Amino acid sequence: MTLGIALLLIFILYLIDKHNRWRQLVKVIIWLVVIGVVGLGEFFGWVKYENHKTTKANEAYQIKMQPFWEKLSPS
Repeated sequence: MTLGIALLLIFILYLIDKHNRWRQLVKVIIWLVVIGVVGLGEFFGWVKYENHKTTKANEAYQIKMQPFWEKLSPS
Protein backbone atom coordinates (compact mmCIF):
# COMPACT_ATOMS: atom_id res chain seq x y z
CA MET A 1 0.00 0.00 0.00
CA THR A 2 2.80 2.42 0.91
CA LEU A 3 4.62 1.67 -2.34
CA GLY A 4 1.47 2.43 -4.34
CA ILE A 5 1.00 5.77 -2.59
CA ALA A 6 4.66 6.64 -3.17
CA LEU A 7 4.38 5.78 -6.87
CA LEU A 8 1.23 7.87 -7.22
CA LEU A 9 2.93 10.82 -5.51
CA ILE A 10 5.98 10.47 -7.79
CA PHE A 11 3.71 10.38 -10.85
CA ILE A 12 1.82 13.50 -9.76
CA LEU A 13 5.05 15.36 -9.07
CA TYR A 14 6.39 14.26 -12.47
CA LEU A 15 3.32 15.66 -14.24
CA ILE A 16 3.57 18.92 -12.30
CA ASP A 17 7.24 19.26 -13.25
CA LYS A 18 6.65 18.26 -16.88
CA HIS A 19 3.99 20.94 -17.42
CA ASN A 20 5.65 23.63 -15.24
CA ARG A 21 2.66 23.96 -12.89
CA TRP A 22 4.69 24.64 -9.73
CA ARG A 23 3.39 28.17 -9.25
CA GLN A 24 -0.22 27.07 -9.59
CA LEU A 25 0.36 24.21 -7.15
CA VAL A 26 1.96 26.54 -4.59
CA LYS A 27 -0.96 28.98 -4.91
CA VAL A 28 -3.49 26.18 -4.39
CA ILE A 29 -1.61 24.86 -1.35
CA ILE A 30 -1.35 28.35 0.18
CA TRP A 31 -5.10 28.93 -0.32
CA LEU A 32 -5.91 25.56 1.23
CA VAL A 33 -3.73 26.34 4.25
CA VAL A 34 -5.32 29.77 4.68
CA ILE A 35 -8.82 28.33 4.44
CA GLY A 36 -7.88 25.60 6.92
CA VAL A 37 -6.46 28.08 9.44
CA VAL A 38 -9.51 30.35 9.17
CA GLY A 39 -11.82 27.34 9.54
CA LEU A 40 -9.98 26.10 12.63
CA GLY A 41 -10.05 29.61 14.10
CA GLU A 42 -13.78 29.85 13.56
CA PHE A 43 -14.36 26.41 15.09
CA PHE A 44 -12.34 27.11 18.24
CA GLY A 45 -13.88 30.57 18.55
CA TRP A 46 -17.35 29.05 18.34
CA VAL A 47 -16.50 26.46 21.01
CA LYS A 48 -15.14 29.17 23.31
CA TYR A 49 -18.25 31.31 22.74
CA GLU A 50 -20.55 28.38 23.54
CA ASN A 51 -18.64 27.72 26.79
CA HIS A 52 -18.86 31.41 27.70
CA LYS A 53 -22.60 31.47 26.98
CA THR A 54 -23.17 28.34 29.09
CA THR A 55 -21.16 29.79 31.99
CA LYS A 56 -23.17 33.02 31.92
CA ALA A 57 -26.45 31.08 31.85
CA ASN A 58 -25.36 28.99 34.84
CA GLU A 59 -24.34 32.11 36.79
CA ALA A 60 -27.67 33.76 36.04
CA TYR A 61 -29.53 30.63 37.16
CA GLN A 62 -27.59 30.49 40.42
CA ILE A 63 -28.28 34.16 41.13
CA LYS A 64 -31.98 33.67 40.35
CA MET A 65 -32.31 30.57 42.55
CA GLN A 66 -30.23 31.86 45.50
CA PRO A 67 -33.22 33.19 47.53
CA PHE A 68 -35.09 29.90 47.01
CA TRP A 69 -32.12 27.81 48.15
CA GLU A 70 -31.66 30.00 51.24
CA LYS A 71 -35.27 29.25 52.28
CA LEU A 72 -34.70 25.51 51.90
CA SER A 73 -31.42 25.29 53.81
CA PRO A 74 -31.87 24.17 57.41
CA SER A 75 -30.47 26.89 59.67
